[in-house]
Amino acid sequence: MEEQCLRRRCIGHCFEFMHNGSLQKHLSDESCGHDWNTRYRIIKGICEGLRYIHEDLEESLLHLDLKPDNILLDEDMVPKIADFGLSRIFGDQLTMATQNSFGTL
Repeated sequence: MEEQCLRRRCIGHCFEFMHNGSLQKHLSDESCGHDWNTRYRIIKGICEGLRYIHEDLEESLLHLDLKPDNILLDEDMVPKIADFGLSRIFGDQLTMATQNSFGTL
């Protein structure tokens, strides 16, 4: 998120424009094929983003709905993880067991 704007009791969010749309668009459109170097940079960028929200934040954040539709690509094909609507913050009490299902099936 680039900036949060407050005006007359309304909150608006300003985001960076993602020139290349979602990763899903590039996976489903055969004309958008990319070389292996670009594919590697996209995968590496996604992994770095996940490491950041899982390990580098003061409190771990789990996305819970990571999918190609929620990976946006900027003009240089740098991936940005989007749509944190289902995300949850976990402190030191993070467990690996759950009884609830979230996200896209």
